[in-house]
Amino acid sequence: MELDIKPVIITALFDIGRDKWTHHTQSYGGYLDWMERTLAIQSPMVIFTEKKFEDKIREMRSKYSDETKIVISTKEECTAAKLHYEALNDLMKSEEFKNKIQFQVPEMLEPWYNIMMFNKIWWLKEGSELINGTHYIWTDAACYREDIQSVNKPFPTHKIGDKPIFFSHHENISIHDIEHHSLSQMRFIQGGSFIVPKERIQEIGIKIYNIINRSLHLKYIGSDEKIFDILYIENPNDFQIIKCNWREYLKVMS
Repeated sequence: MELDIKPVIITALFDIGRDKWTHHTQSYGGYLDWMERTLAIQSPMVIFTEKKFEDKIREMRSKYSDETKIVISTKEECTAAKLHYEALNDLMKSEEFKNKIQFQVPEMLEPWYNIMMFNKIWWLKEGSELINGTHYIWTDAACYREDIQSVNKPFPTHKIGDKPIFFSHHENISIHDIEHHSLSQMRFIQGGSFIVPKERIQEIGIKIYNIINRSLHLKYIGSDEKIFDILYIENPNDFQIIKCNWREYLKVMS
């Protein structure tokens, strides 16, 4: 029996000072330009952002769809900030952690970057309370970079089922040392997009919360992609893995 699928796109953009970082800087004008690709997807959408981005986001989204909720907030109000920021900031500013760093990348240097990444599941939770759907699709603001016409269509549903979907560089995922993996640049699951049935969001959020807390207790942390890798290897039968390259999510679901 084919499922009656109603996907809802969830995305967010907040200023975490990326235009002023020492490493991996990016202007927010550039992010907004890329974000128009995400905003062009013709599916219901919940967008979390701050006041200064609201008008531009609303203007861009209005060209493609009216089925939209925009939530104005601050980075400090994010659930992940309330749950993890103090401990995460203390860890990442500590000499012990700095001595473990092998790569000068945002997830090793910028606590607010990690908070935004860790909040994806909680934005799905909030979004599920604002627009009714069956599945909630996290999509990074700058997820797609190609011509807008290639993404200006409804999100495909025929491959969506009753399991959460992660997109991965490899079909087989294995981790020999969790701390080493977390601190490395090796990753399997991609953080740019993932799909969760509504009834699974809370459960996955709690599992992610526990993995982050455990990592902080053990004095290391990795990107959201490393958290997803750990989540998968601890619960391999609970997820569907679809192999693809970066930013091919719409393509492989079509």
